[in-house]
Amino acid sequence: MKKSKNTKQDILKLLKENKIISGEKIAKILGISRTAVWKH
Repeated sequence: MKKSKNTKQDILKLLKENKIISGEKIAKILGISRTAVWKH
């Protein structure tokens, strides 16, 4: 997935596309830390 300027929207898109996805996997896909996922 191409990372956009809006991390929150990227996370929401991943959650919408994948009913079950871990914060760790989201972080890996977006190239951000697990903590950054949690903060958004």
